[in-house]
Amino acid sequence: MDFISCLDDCGLVDAGYSGNTFTWTNGRKRGNRICKRLDRVLYNEEWNDNMGDSMVKHMARTGSDHNLIIFNCKEVTNNFVSYFRFLNFWTMQPDFQQLVQNSWMEEVQGNAMWILQEKLKRLSKVLTQWSKEVIGNVFEKVKQYEQLILELEHKMDSDDSEKNRQDLNRVNAEYIRWSSIQENLLQQKANIQWNEEGDACTKYFFSSIKHKRRRATLHRIKNSDGNWIEGNEAIGDAAVQYFESTFAETAQIPDYGVLHHIEKIIIEEDNQNLNRFPEEEEIKNAIMDLSPNSLCRARWL
Repeated sequence: MDFISCLDDCGLVDAGYSGNTFTWTNGRKRGNRICKRLDRVLYNEEWNDNMGDSMVKHMARTGSDHNLIIFNCKEVTNNFVSYFRFLNFWTMQPDFQQLVQNSWMEEVQGNAMWILQEKLKRLSKVLTQWSKEVIGNVFEKVKQYEQLILELEHKMDSDDSEKNRQDLNRVNAEYIRWSSIQENLLQQKANIQWNEEGDACTKYFFSSIKHKRRRATLHRIKNSDGNWIEGNEAIGDAAVQYFESTFAETAQIPDYGVLHHIEKIIIEEDNQNLNRFPEEEEIKNAIMDLSPNSLCRARWL
């Protein structure tokens, strides 16, 4: 706990690793053998911003009680594909409901599932374009209003007029509104569920989002031959080949006869309870216990 507290105080994050779990051993026989991960790479926020795609690899121990560690430094490359995601703060905008209604009321021909698919696809494009053109960059808005507040405060120091006071109050109100939107957006992206209302910590949200993106990055995968493959293009080709071969295989019908040799421990009453349809209230309680950002909860509602 002291080590974790030290990392938090210094603003450092463990870079993670690939390879062996431990980096040191005392080299003794079984029963007295001790293995620990003593050696690790830590980075701060500035390093993550510029070299977030770096990776750590634990190599074999050769003539030492410590593993060799290779630290491959790579600059951040923002070449990922951005998919549509509904942002909760959109619902706070005054023209949101009318925009959705206008898009949804446009006629689409076809069966029910095709109509639903096409309407959702069209709505996602409409919302994306509206967000870019009308709302704009939320983070830039917050910075702009911060700068405006500084300028107006400086102006108030030299001229405490009623107009300057009203301008400062108006900009402060807009700053609070956009800061609330920014916090909502960051909380949704970081998927932090325990954050209490009013406990704003945008730096923590930014750090959580970057850490999630970093952990989601694939640096290498192992192919069907057991060989490691590196590089985005090579990894993509290997993934395509794997799924092509998987779905092209002839379906094998499993032999369920072996199940007859398993002793039955569930009585008929238990079996009926397991097979019964859940009541609507049970479904509602289960759905409402999910995170507000959960897709399952949104679909049910």
